[in-house]
Amino acid sequence: MNVLKQRIWVRRDEVIDAVEISDRSRLRFYSYTYRIQSRKGQWNTAIRWDNYEQNPHVDKYEAATGVLLEQKTCREINLMEVIRLVTSFRRNLLVMDVFEL
Repeated sequence: MNVLKQRIWVRRDEVIDAVEISDRSRLRFYSYTYRIQSRKGQWNTAIRWDNYEQNPHVDKYEAATGVLLEQKTCREINLMEVIRLVTSFRRNLLVMDVFEL
């Protein structure tokens, strides 16, 4: 079993935290979390893509407080797609329908 943890800096106050667990060549679990730093210095989760229990879904959070707003199923997504989405749309992701991307 191989565990990979990464932190990708998008901007000074925005990061993507990635966790991937693979067994041989098969990806068993992934979690890609887009976080925004508040003015107080704490990191709040904005959007999380993961496949907990082999069920891919997107969690959307309130950026200011980190409270879960909604959760919907989505297609499988990889880290490169998440990086592309976040760098392309950045703050607009919070108002977009990310479940359809």
